[in-house]
Amino acid sequence: MFIVAPNSGTSLDSGGGSFVTLVMAIALSKLKETVYLVALRGLGRNQLVSHHEIELPANIRLIYLDVCKANYSPRRDYFRLVPFLSQLIKKLKPSLIIWNDDAPR
Repeated sequence: MFIVAPNSGTSLDSGGGSFVTLVMAIALSKLKETVYLVALRGLGRNQLVSHHEIELPANIRLIYLDVCKANYSPRRDYFRLVPFLSQLIKKLKPSLIIWNDDAPR
């Protein structure tokens, strides 16, 4: 299973959209499949747990491309994410893909 982070996968961090993503992942993890959370960048596992005051089961995995450090542009970064997602989907063959949230404006 595969959940793309909020704002078209640009970031999994301290926002409300990230919290919703984490709650979805926790619910899906109960099906005993690996749940991949995919984003360009994001907080580390321990930071997510601490900030959102949740527990992440071991079968939830974070995958960050982390391509952009400067000149952040959600629209440009989105187009950099697409080939990365395509490769991951071919490699991991998820049984479910959730595209969470809306596209950057």
